[in-house]
Amino acid sequence: MYILSSIVLVFLFYLCINSMFANMYFLTRMPYGVILFSK
Repeated sequence: MYILSSIVLVFLFYLCINSMFANMYFLTRMPYGVILFSK
């Protein structure tokens, strides 16, 4: 049970980092992303 919860935590942490980098990449690529992201 402990191993399963740790795997889920690592997976969520990985997803958060991935989405963070993806948002930074898209925001730097497209100025329209900043407008959509700020809404």
